[in-house]
Amino acid sequence: MDILEIYQQLGVSRVYIFENNAVNTACSNTFEWCGQGVEPAIEMLQDLPISVVDDWIKKFKTIGEFAISSLDEDLDHSSDDYRILQDQGINSLITAPLMRDGEILGFIGVDDPERNGKDVALLRAVSEFVLAELERRRLIQELEKMSYTDFLTGVGNRNNYRKTVSQLQKNPATCLGVVSISVNGLKGINETFGQKFGDEVISR
Repeated sequence: MDILEIYQQLGVSRVYIFENNAVNTACSNTFEWCGQGVEPAIEMLQDLPISVVDDWIKKFKTIGEFAISSLDEDLDHSSDDYRILQDQGINSLITAPLMRDGEILGFIGVDDPERNGKDVALLRAVSEFVLAELERRRLIQELEKMSYTDFLTGVGNRNNYRKTVSQLQKNPATCLGVVSISVNGLKGINETFGQKFGDEVISR
């Protein structure tokens, strides 16, 4: 039974994942499943300032997973939390942090569970699977970046060139420029000052 089947049995209206950006200044809704009749909200939940979820981050760090049983009873009506959740028609939720080595990378949540609304144990277990999938995705992205990037200069390598040419053959560009750079006397630099110094000349 997959994650969505579990939460469908709990009668939730929405399951979602938020991920922080690389510098932890903003977070975005990167996955959303909606129950029947529930309007998707993912498009309006992109690049939110991390300050919007400050209270949640504090709770994640102190108590871990938590539940909001009633929006009207549990939250300050003037808070960003209340405004954002009310705009989406959410009355209750449970949420759990996505943490790696003590760092909060984001969170997973479910809205308006009809049954076991305060049971965070299931979400805690699910968060481990989500973290593993995010780590797998990160490694794949890193490997892809390495395969298309020159290690020394950080610019595209031969694989990147071939990929770009293939893309241009399918979708020709209306304007295209090519730059060719040659470092004069590089062989002499390497022989005189060593290859490490020569590499620094190229990378600069």
